[in-house]
Amino acid sequence: MPAIDLVLRTPDDDGDRKLIADVQRCGWHITGITADPAAGLPPYAFSVGLYYTFEVPELVVVGLPLSESGTLINVMGAKQQSGTRFICETPRADLLAGRSVLLRPVAPRHYREHLGYAVWFYRDLPRVFPCWQVVWSDAHGRFPWHDDVDPAVRAVQTRLDQ
Repeated sequence: MPAIDLVLRTPDDDGDRKLIADVQRCGWHITGITADPAAGLPPYAFSVGLYYTFEVPELVVVGLPLSESGTLINVMGAKQQSGTRFICETPRADLLAGRSVLLRPVAPRHYREHLGYAVWFYRDLPRVFPCWQVVWSDAHGRFPWHDDVDPAVRAVQTRLDQ
């Protein structure tokens, strides 16, 4: 049973049908967006349905290969399905091998550009659904805003909290 009251949209195509079926079957769907090197955009993936099913924020991971982003979102989704709740700004070293992650709220101004399918799904909500960016560290536990972070980590993680 859903955690929030939302009338599900009528699907327009097979992609919509898959998204809705995934949410109904397992509680969430993952949308992956491939990198666009010409535009300087890294790959990213985000969940759709975590808020609907468990009343927890949706998740977005920027800069990791899509398979790793999807795995990370699935690990976090399964933990939330089992009752675990995550806390913003609290580093965790148990979710992504060899790295820490930290959650930060996504600024609403990024929703339409970066979370389009989630915006489509939640269109009946009277307010913006919550979404957290899963920011990942370099191999030494430093995050993109740290001065001494690996420059490659900073380069591929578009910050959506600002």
